[in-house]
Formats: sequence, structure tokens, C-alpha cells
Amino acid sequence: MFRILLLFTIVFISQPGLGQQTITMGGGLQGEYGFMGSDSHIKGSKYFFKEWGLGKIFFTDGKSSDNGLLQVDLELDQLLVNSGSDKTKGTLVDIDKVQKFTITEFQSDKPVSTATTFVKKNPVDFEPPAKGPKYYRQLTTNSDHVLVETIKYLFDHAQDNTSNYDKKNYKEYRSKTFYHILDAQGIYRKSSSLNERAFTRAYPNLKKELKDFIKHQGIDFENPQHLDLLISFCHGNTKG
Repeated sequence: MFRILLLFTIVFISQPGLGQQTITMGGGLQGEYGFMGSDSHIKGSKYFFKEWGLGKIFFTDGKSSDNGLLQVDLELDQLLVNSGSDKTKGTLVDIDKVQKFTITEFQSDKPVSTATTFVKKNPVDFEPPAKGPKYYRQLTTNSDHVLVETIKYLFDHAQDNTSNYDKKNYKEYRSKTFYHILDAQGIYRKSSSLNERAFTRAYPNLKKELKDFIKHQGIDFENPQHLDLLISFCHGNTKG
């Protein structure tokens, strides 16, 4: 992948919001995926991409970075920038300075790669309030009204107490996924799945209308354009 990325001329301009702490990324992707390490005791990844993606950061002060190599740590909810030749290290970016960022992974088996947008949201945007500012992946294309939250955590099989046999001496990264839909009052409503029920929870006064619209339009909840259409419908038909 990096041979593909090296075809691009990448110059990353430092911003005041970039942190100075350097961390090693080898502990994130290991085992069969192999980021830079080979620790077979940890499987899976805590990162969004298998390798660095090409992206751009938009800061809260209105400034933006040039294209650079970015990665997202979904366990610590951190954005990292690589600005050197060592692909195992990254610089943490101060989340308070970030408004949003886009990131693209170039895959050899896919002729076209699509940029993914992450937006930072604060606790007051959610009900109940979140614990702190976090990065959420934007699922709609024209707005940030539908977001997905992916949480990764390290599970130790040796400490698994759900059974008393076949203990496995390794750790692996597991993930939890939640969806957030912005309601008519400007608060994100949380659901474990993205479906008709999730939208009805955010717009309870449109229960019947949503059911009919989703059925007749053949809404695909995995299609960003369909989500745009659904959000537009909800806003245009919200009852006071």
C-alpha cells in the first residue's frame, strides 16, 4: 500500500493543534494482519485502517492541514499523524483543536477508494451526555446527522470467566458499534442498529410516515445517499 501512497507528493504542514507526543503503533495491528509487529498473542486491530490512510484535518480555528498520512486509534479515540519515514510512529493530535478530518485507505483490490469523514462531537450533543469529546464517523454525505461510533477494546481470553474449560492464552481486539441520529431538537439519539426503529426513536411523531416512506422509497440504510434522502424527509415533515 505504501508504494501506492508514495506516488503522491505528501507535505504535512504542522499546525498549532498538533500534539508533540510520539507513540509507537506496533502494538495496534499484530498477528496475522501485521502492522509492523508480529505478536501472535494479540489478534485484530485497534486502528480504523490496517495501514496509514491519506487524509486532511480541518481545525476549529478554521485552518486545515495539507494531505498527510493519518490513522485513527479506536481504543483510545485518538487521531495520529505520520510525518516521517518511520511508519510505526505517529504524533497525537489534540482533539480539542480538531473539527473534522477525512481519511482514505488505498486498497490494491479496489480500483476506487472513497474518503471517510470523521467529525468531533462534544458530550452536550448527546442524550445521555457522552463522557468526553469523541470522533464519530459520518454516514451521510450532505450532513453530520447520522453518525456511527466504533469502540475497540482488548479482550483477554485467559481472564474469561464465562466458562471453566478451554482457556485460550491470547488477547484480541473486539469492537462495539452504536449509531446516532440527530433529532428535531438537535440532540443525537443512540441505537444499536441503523434501521427504521432507530429513525422512529429520533422522530417519534413521524412513525407512520417513516414506515411508508422507507417502504415506498426502498431505503437502503447502508447507502449514504439514501440516508441523505431520509434525513431530508424527516426535516421536511417534522411536526411541532
